[in-house]
Amino acid sequence: MPSVESAVCERLCTNPIILSAVKAWRSIRTIEGRAQFSSPLTPILESPDFLLGCHDQGFRVWHNQGITKIGDLFDGQTLLSFLQLQQQYSLQKCVFFFLRYLQIRHFITKTTKQAWERDLDITIDDLDWQEVWVYAGKISICNRTKSTQFRILHRTHITPALKNKMDTNASPLCSKCNSETGNLIHCFWSCVKLQCYWSGIVKELLFLVFQ
Repeated sequence: MPSVESAVCERLCTNPIILSAVKAWRSIRTIEGRAQFSSPLTPILESPDFLLGCHDQGFRVWHNQGITKIGDLFDGQTLLSFLQLQQQYSLQKCVFFFLRYLQIRHFITKTTKQAWERDLDITIDDLDWQEVWVYAGKISICNRTKSTQFRILHRTHITPALKNKMDTNASPLCSKCNSETGNLIHCFWSCVKLQCYWSGIVKELLFLVFQ
């Protein structure tokens, strides 16, 4: 319910305690800058956030097989592949279900993609975006490293700027340079303290490619 718009929420529930809790939850998501992101508890069927689930009865079959919310499509922070969903929820191997998988995967990732496009001021090709998620799961055999990559992609990595939104006593400035706001782009790319590091990476890649 936290993901449902106010007007819809009030039609579904009249309990003032629940409505106040939902309002508080929505305010927290806005402060964190995550108002447009889907909650793992977002239902797939009959959800105002996911309109296809309201009009496409194919998702009712998913519901009957145990895939009832967005979180059911994940293993930790990793989006399950269609093959993994088939094995875990006994879905039939057919185009009918695969198309639904593509639709809901697009729904899950589109807001994250749009946020990165806005921050980077670029347009990310859909195929490139899919490869980003694939590479994030293959970047290392270390689960901690992979988890960090997925937190960054999901934009849930706790940066100084995000921490400041949670606690105004915390400084929003980058802990490395202490002069710029420590958002995702700054902390991982544009900080002056990182330029030597990235220059070294570029030189090493050029050496490996052109040696």
